[in-house]
Amino acid sequence: MQVGGNQRSDTDIDCLIMMDRSIDLVSPFVMQNTYEGLLDETFGIECGAMTVKRTIMTPDTEETKKMTNLREEVTVKLSNEDSLYKSIRDGTLPMLGDKTKELLAALKRLQDSTKTGE
Repeated sequence: MQVGGNQRSDTDIDCLIMMDRSIDLVSPFVMQNTYEGLLDETFGIECGAMTVKRTIMTPDTEETKKMTNLREEVTVKLSNEDSLYKSIRDGTLPMLGDKTKELLAALKRLQDSTKTGE
């Protein structure tokens, strides 16, 4: 293709679609707002599972670095069989902060009760 006497190659863009935003004001603001939606957007959920780097699930420590049988990626099953996931999967991001505080407080109480032998 020649434009203004200069040689120009074809690009991957065949056409340009322009939309008047006054037609649809909401779409630009639509985003994942649940825990499960955020996981899907970040890692991709396929058939109720997601594949992530092993270091996300198990941090590198001296022990794990010595293990040779560890895979680089791990598949995590996401289902309501996991009571924690079931309780937060449809929660909004602000709700997750409150839920995390509750769970940490419960774990702290459990830890304290096992230390004191109650």
